[in-house]
Amino acid sequence: QRGSSAGTGPRLDVFDEHCDHVVGRHGLEKAHVRATATDVTPRDDGADVHLVDQDGQNSTLRAENVVLALGNDAPTVFSQRGASIAATPRPRRG
Repeated sequence: QRGSSAGTGPRLDVFDEHCDHVVGRHGLEKAHVRATATDVTPRDDGADVHLVDQDGQNSTLRAENVVLALGNDAPTVFSQRGASIAATPRPRRG
């Protein structure tokens, strides 16, 4: 079934299944990191993403691009220089 109960996107289990498929198909197991992002520091060539894993260990990933999936609230867009730009929320379908 496509869509969540609110009709705003795919169900979490469908999304998780898709992600597992992409990771397996492209051999991304070694690059897959399960952690919580605690901060993003913009850089001229991308960003440093600060993480803490399930054991409380801190680490940092350097990324060219960062996509923040924050849920169904109004999105916030970050420019290359890290300035926050409030985006206009899309109307909810009901």
